[in-house]
Amino acid sequence: MNKARPVVAALAIVLAGCAAAPRAGAFPALCDTRCLAPCIGPQGDTGVRWESAPDDPAGFDALGETVIPVLAEKLRRCELHRQACEQCLRRLDKQSVIAL
Repeated sequence: MNKARPVVAALAIVLAGCAAAPRAGAFPALCDTRCLAPCIGPQGDTGVRWESAPDDPAGFDALGETVIPVLAEKLRRCELHRQACEQCLRRLDKQSVIAL
């Protein structure tokens, strides 16, 4: 029974040390999830469509009233994604994890 105590104590020390040891090269970046959100759809574009006859003035009105505002909102959202990535990269740079 006395022989088992040192083995159990050594095993406990080894297991406690392994649990606390960080993995080499792996760390959480903690980037905002918006950083990973795509700016374009699966087809590689915004998905916003505008169809009109070339000689129809109402078609051009629709372009300015409905299509362009949707595209502008998508651009604003994509800029938020870019800013989230920039913020994450700058934080990692400040912590000397990466070099910008």
